[in-house]
Amino acid sequence: MVILVGDFNAQIGPDRSGFKHTIGLHGSATTTNDNGYRLLSLCAAHGLAVSNTYFPHKWIHKMTWKAPGAQGVRNEIDYICVSNRFRSSILNIRSYRGADVGTDHFLLAAKCRLRLKRQPLKVQRPKPFDVVKLRDPALKQQFNIAMRNRFELLTPSANVEAQWTNYRDALTAAAEETIGRRRGTFRERWIQERSWKLIDEQCLAKHVRDQAHGEAKQVIAEECYSNLERQVKRSCRRDKRDWIERITEEAQIAANRNDSKTLYQIVREVSGSSMGRGIPIKDRNGQTLLTQEEREKRWVEHFSQVLNQPAPTADFDPGILVPAPDLPVKLDQITADKTKKAMKALKRGKAAGIDCILPELIKIGDAAHVESLTNLLNSCWMAQVVPKEWRSGMIFTLPKKGDLSKCDNWRGITLLSVPGKILSIMLLQRLQSAVDKRLREEQAGFRRGRSCTEQIFVLWQVIEQTLEYQQRLLLNFIDFVKAFDSIHRETLWKIA
Repeated sequence: MVILVGDFNAQIGPDRSGFKHTIGLHGSATTTNDNGYRLLSLCAAHGLAVSNTYFPHKWIHKMTWKAPGAQGVRNEIDYICVSNRFRSSILNIRSYRGADVGTDHFLLAAKCRLRLKRQPLKVQRPKPFDVVKLRDPALKQQFNIAMRNRFELLTPSANVEAQWTNYRDALTAAAEETIGRRRGTFRERWIQERSWKLIDEQCLAKHVRDQAHGEAKQVIAEECYSNLERQVKRSCRRDKRDWIERITEEAQIAANRNDSKTLYQIVREVSGSSMGRGIPIKDRNGQTLLTQEEREKRWVEHFSQVLNQPAPTADFDPGILVPAPDLPVKLDQITADKTKKAMKALKRGKAAGIDCILPELIKIGDAAHVESLTNLLNSCWMAQVVPKEWRSGMIFTLPKKGDLSKCDNWRGITLLSVPGKILSIMLLQRLQSAVDKRLREEQAGFRRGRSCTEQIFVLWQVIEQTLEYQQRLLLNFIDFVKAFDSIHRETLWKIA
């Protein structure tokens, strides 16, 4: 909030031409003098409002200065200017003649009320690329051409980190050149490019209006700004209507095919649920943490404890296990066809890792892109090492049930590099066919074509048969707390 207070020797009249966002309807002077226009121009340039002019008072309660002499001239030349955003916080402004402060100016007082609210948590991340533009065939072709031109210039490198850096920089540079970053916030993603262009023109027209001098120029600038303002509102309403129609059609299609996951995802997207982000967290002693620094330290402490479990107390002798033969896994180099299939297997709409590469940027890759990525994957495969960014991730928290002020009631989600996921997909494909032959028939988790639904069906059949033959049945359900996060990986490698 910016407050500008002072004796400006300015007189402001009722004429608001060119300054309707800067002054109100209750200026005390008959005309605006030169200092008045200077003050109005200053306030308009910095987004301030002359608050004195927004309150109707008696003429004597507006005057702030009296010329020497019994019948001295009285004028309003002292003003209180505040930011336009906080203009409604000023409840009243008037002068008081009874205050003896040893000057020819009257005491000018303002009554204000501030509504303080919690500031949203801002994660310092670069804005994602505007991949929605890739729906345009022309822009999609431009993006492919830009990628091809950059990938063809890449030189082979024996160093995995250098090869990854060249690939990442080429891909992001092509995206910056053709589609750019997404403008606005996530809640403003429905605004189309044509509306953003009109908004830019409106901002330029506002600057011209604020800097215009002379009544004729101010009238023309105000008319131009008002015209663009109407166009922006009309275009944004059309964009919002088209966006609502599109997502409702997607919701109806999802409902028709009984895709509840997509349906509820669209409902949450439209409703804009905050998902408990406004609830402050507590430390281990139950004390509420007020500052951002304290909350960040608490999250670091929580995930350090969850992800770094102590070693098991019971000793394990791997010699008691029957040695199993090696899995018949292919160890040859990765082919371009396999890379292309893995690229197509990526899901759209997923978040990027710390490299800011979205799945949409990889899925539409042409032959040059596939070749460059294949060379990178083969370098990682042969050197048995992956880039550092593929081993790093950003942890985001999603609320579960219960008291959300406790960190244990939040689920941590790690965002990993999307190109690194392609290598993981190819490793899984090579291992899956060999591992499936050794798994028990009862194992349904993490297997293609099977799910928990089959296990529930089998359990239901067992219960029905038990009731039919009047037999006893004992069921043991085990729910490991944070099973995937708290597993001791060194012991797992010993068992494997």
